[in-house]
Amino acid sequence: MPDSPPPPDAQTAILHAAMLGYTAQEVVGLFTPSLFHLPSEVAARAKQFSQELGQAMFPGFEVLVTKTLLGLPNEHEWTYVRKDGSLFWVDTVSKPQKAGDPLVRMVLVTELTEIVKVETQVADQARFLETLLNALPLPVFYADRQGRYLGANPAYEALTGLSHTDLLGKTPAECLPARISRGVESKNEALFSAREQIQHYTKQIPTPDRGLRDIDFWKATFRNHEGQVAGLIGMGFDMTEQRETMTALRDSESRMVQVLHGTPVPTFVIDAQHRVVHWNPACERILGLSAQEMMGETDVWRVFYPGPRPVMANLIVDGGDTGALHDFYGETCARSYVNPDAFESVGFFAHMDQGAGRWLHFCASPLRDGQGRVVGAIETLMDITEQKKAEDRVRLLNEDLELRVHARTNELAQANEELRTAIDQLVQAEKLASLGRLVAGVAHVLTKTPVKLVQQLEPGIAMHSYPGPLVQVVTNLIMNALLHGFEANQTGTIVVSCRRNEDLVLVTVRDDGQGIPPAILDKIFDPFFTTKLGQGGTGLGLYISHNIVHGPLRGSLSVQSNPGKGTTFTLKLPCALGARCNGHSSPTKTSDPGDQHNPLCGLIHSHL
Repeated sequence: MPDSPPPPDAQTAILHAAMLGYTAQEVVGLFTPSLFHLPSEVAARAKQFSQELGQAMFPGFEVLVTKTLLGLPNEHEWTYVRKDGSLFWVDTVSKPQKAGDPLVRMVLVTELTEIVKVETQVADQARFLETLLNALPLPVFYADRQGRYLGANPAYEALTGLSHTDLLGKTPAECLPARISRGVESKNEALFSAREQIQHYTKQIPTPDRGLRDIDFWKATFRNHEGQVAGLIGMGFDMTEQRETMTALRDSESRMVQVLHGTPVPTFVIDAQHRVVHWNPACERILGLSAQEMMGETDVWRVFYPGPRPVMANLIVDGGDTGALHDFYGETCARSYVNPDAFESVGFFAHMDQGAGRWLHFCASPLRDGQGRVVGAIETLMDITEQKKAEDRVRLLNEDLELRVHARTNELAQANEELRTAIDQLVQAEKLASLGRLVAGVAHVLTKTPVKLVQQLEPGIAMHSYPGPLVQVVTNLIMNALLHGFEANQTGTIVVSCRRNEDLVLVTVRDDGQGIPPAILDKIFDPFFTTKLGQGGTGLGLYISHNIVHGPLRGSLSVQSNPGKGTTFTLKLPCALGARCNGHSSPTKTSDPGDQHNPLCGLIHSHL
């Protein structure tokens, strides 16, 4: 550009001085428009025209002068500066005019301030909407009447895997897979032709990194200033996880319903409004009312009671505590030990079973939502009528048994007293003379039965103990084997053996008889227990023997039996006792260690 402007070839006439806030005298004859132009705009216009003409233009009226000389029209938008410094926007249109010899240029100036404000507001609004759409996490897109994309937010670009450039100005057929685009274009046409002009549908969309996704699309049309449909805007909701969750929830609910439906335990469920929402087949069978009759009903009481009153599930829904439940069910009602939230009770319902009545055990528990609020209750029932009848029968049998035992006790009292006296005499006085009669009885029995007695006695065993009680125990065990191990005229063998094991002596009485049933094996040492009551058995022989062994003899007595093969009783006794044993009189030597002719085996042999 030149350092200074050339002289003007035409007189400058400014006729819009009032628009600028100047008088005509202040602006007419100006050589440069810098008074009311932004210098930056004037310089930029000169540079632009210099490039168009290929010659340097000085910023100012030279552009207008040159265009006037060349007969060129000129139109441009400017920012004007008023005298008070305020800005406003204008559009200038000018062309050369002949006014006699002088060549002048008429300039038409139109103020654009309001238009620029509107355009600025529209631009600001567009930027706001674009910012809003870009910030939305949901996929959003919009298209014109022909389906060409006008824009889309980043969420939609991420969903489709297409960039803004890939989408802008293109139809679905031009940028989406064919199997997707056909459906989209079909839906678009349906939307444009529909009266409602709002559309909702679900479609599976392949995504770049998450596979197929279930997307719920909502679309609506928008109109132009003439009220005509100009395009559509759409929004997508990824429902994949929600649908998977709902499917899993429905499956879970279905399984739960099947469990409740299939359980043999009568079960019903009520909601927060006390309406029956489940009544399983077991309830139908036990209570006599079908699910069709009970579903949605609130008067569950009529199944159980002759008049209106809450059932346990009703009290649970209403937040009843222990006190409230006790008011209706008494002390039989208690919290469940399995579920602290639940209550259980037992009751007799006289009107059930055609007036025969039923005993029911029932348990109710609250149903809670995710926030822990009670939204219903479940109640289970158990018919315990037969159990109660059995308990009554057992009670009557026990009462009868108590009478029988009392009578039998009286009958056996004298015999028991005599035996107790005999035991005391044996322990305290060791009257061996009575053993002779007992052993003689055993020998007498053995001579009359086909049962053979075999002795396997290790010689040389010496003990410091009570010989009388020991012989009595062995004799009792042999008599027990004869009485209970063999039937009449049954052949068999009873083997009595003894041997030394360090500081102990082991004495066994073994038979090959019928053995002891496992069901009564742990009862044989109980007093008065016998399977031969009235046939020679008193139920005291093994009881006395057990007390002698575990008492004065300070040993142990155990039994092993194999039904059908026989029984073995084993005594484990210490070789030597102290000066006094459990308050009894001092023991005596069963044999003298130096006397080889009278060991323990001799003692047993001499009595058997």
